[in-house]
Amino acid sequence: PSASTDVIITTTTSNQPNLNTNIQLNSLWIKSSNTLNINNNQNLSILYDIVNCGVLTGNGVNSLLQLNGTSASTPTQYLSGTGTYSLNDLTINNTHTLSQSIVLNAPLYLTNDLTLTSGIVSTTSANILALETNATSTSGSASSYISGPMSKAGTAAFTFPVGKGGRWRRIGISAPSSSSTFRAEYFNTAYTNTSSVNAPITDVSKIEYWQLDRTVGTGNASVSLYWESATASGIDNCADLTIVRFNGTGWDERAATTTTSSTCSGTGTGVVTTTAVVTAFSPFTFGSKSTGVNPLPIELIDFDASCESGSTVFKWTTASEYHNDYFSIEYSESGNEWKEIARIKSKGNSSTYKDYIWPIDGALNGYYRLVQVDIDKSREAFKVVDLNCFNIQSNTYNLFPNPTTGEFTLDFSLMNSYPDASIDIVNILGKSVWQKNLNLVKGYSNVKVNPELQSGVYYIRILSGQLDLPVVKLVIK
Repeated sequence: PSASTDVIITTTTSNQPNLNTNIQLNSLWIKSSNTLNINNNQNLSILYDIVNCGVLTGNGVNSLLQLNGTSASTPTQYLSGTGTYSLNDLTINNTHTLSQSIVLNAPLYLTNDLTLTSGIVSTTSANILALETNATSTSGSASSYISGPMSKAGTAAFTFPVGKGGRWRRIGISAPSSSSTFRAEYFNTAYTNTSSVNAPITDVSKIEYWQLDRTVGTGNASVSLYWESATASGIDNCADLTIVRFNGTGWDERAATTTTSSTCSGTGTGVVTTTAVVTAFSPFTFGSKSTGVNPLPIELIDFDASCESGSTVFKWTTASEYHNDYFSIEYSESGNEWKEIARIKSKGNSSTYKDYIWPIDGALNGYYRLVQVDIDKSREAFKVVDLNCFNIQSNTYNLFPNPTTGEFTLDFSLMNSYPDASIDIVNILGKSVWQKNLNLVKGYSNVKVNPELQSGVYYIRILSGQLDLPVVKLVIK
């Protein structure tokens, strides 16, 4: 067969095929009860997909499966089927110019070498990439890493070449104290809880975290976290940087130091490693012991635009800001080409909620977005809102900010006036805890509310005989 051939292995005899030459195929289908063995020093290259309902194995030395898709019509390569993938060597080298992607729709077990050259490998907990006791891996790169969970068994030190969402972010372990299996995955978002910290920790990363679990055995190991850009990870102070672990209710420090070659500024790279072995595993991320230092990136809670009395009013809330220079409000008629229409200076480094309100005279239908610009001029675009100030098709309202520390604003967009309306705030038991009469007018309007309630979760109901609006959850910090 040639590189343009789709090979189907289907035989009812006991003579299963062995690969005894280097060969490149378009695709491969191994039917049930069939086995394809890659022999010693042989290379099987696949340009497209593999469907394996039998066994694909590499029993010999240097028996290599290489995934090297290049086709513009099939940029993603899939490995699927109900069979067993038990390989010796695996090379990821998908060089398609737009999307270098490999998706595991079946678990894959590797006994020797993983080489990451080009291509992002997507896995899940059910369809995992599992490296056995003697397996090794290259470190990966921004263009080739494992997006999803992967595991490593044995007693050797190992660095997991993981990442997600365009970010290559490794996590490493030292040689475990006894044979164990560890599973690692990187997440390019904040953990669900970033506020519960235990002394001496003051802050944890709101950008990223790693899930590292010991799934088999009792081996202990030190943990290393890598960054590929100090600014992107919110790092600016090597001496203060440490590692934290979530214990189920809060973040504890796992005392750590950075390597001497680490750079904690700009696009610098580095690694921080615990000074002692870790005995319990779960989420890990970067931590800081001094407020205003290290992982305090900007965290946007909400962004909203509304039409009020001939003006367009923009409102947003940040939970934290770090190295933030200013915000830019950009407008686009189509959602494709953007133009800056306002620039708002940051309120400065902060780990508390900050509210921004910025009115602009006039109102243009179209798309608006908020862009945050760091001191080093790196940019991040946030939520896009679609605003129509001249054609109200339904009754709606927005709550801002939410969560709030007390006072908030209700922005109404109404087809008619409702002078007999009222606001009713109920607790999670459904009991009314605060009420106020409202005179709602047709068009766009807003009402400021300060119910002076204790911290907690509540629900807002807008009541009127002729007005039907949804119940909205309110969180008071």
